[in-house]
Amino acid sequence: METRVINASPIRVCLVDNLEIVLFGLEKLIASQAPRMEVVGQFTQCADALSQLEKISPDIILLGLNFYNKDEIIEAIPQFTALCNAKILVLTVLPDLQVYDAVMLAGARGVLSKKERLENIVKAIEKVYLGEIWLDHACISRLISECASQKSVQHDDTVQKKLQTLTPKEKKIVATLNAHIGVPGKVIASNLDICESTLRNHLTSIYEKLGVCNRLELWNFMHKQGIDEALK
Repeated sequence: METRVINASPIRVCLVDNLEIVLFGLEKLIASQAPRMEVVGQFTQCADALSQLEKISPDIILLGLNFYNKDEIIEAIPQFTALCNAKILVLTVLPDLQVYDAVMLAGARGVLSKKERLENIVKAIEKVYLGEIWLDHACISRLISECASQKSVQHDDTVQKKLQTLTPKEKKIVATLNAHIGVPGKVIASNLDICESTLRNHLTSIYEKLGVCNRLELWNFMHKQGIDEALK
């Protein structure tokens, strides 16, 4: 049975997309969900949205990402999360799975294609509002496929040797990261009682030792090996 969000007040949604026609369509979609949802702001530039966050106080920020603004959107996500408690949901026309990885690692709580059915966009807003993570089907399939294919493979000496090179501190960092995927680095650093620059230094060492390039690859690596066993 599908879970519906029941609130005393509507989910407050802020829309950001560089195309006004997209904003128009999204506004109509959200308006059709009244009284469960309402649009509290529409912006074509991230800078304008950032300047109004305190005033509009959104619960969800829906960011439209395309080829022309992808760098701006990815860079803006940590700024949004630093300035308010709103959860970020990214809508993209790009099929590049690396973009999906980048927005999640930047702090987004969900990403889906603009080609998704309208009811799925509404569902994604509700799920992200409730604290869940929403990933596009292609991204979910990729992660599940990679994890499943590796779980059937026995741990070889090379993997074990890599894991043994981690210091106790690095193991604690890896465990924290895997328990909080998608959480900004500054929050992870705070949980570990270290500064963000120190965390980056540790991550550089961890990535080099395990042969990965970023947090998502680290998450995949640990799940392929089995987190509990790998961190012993």
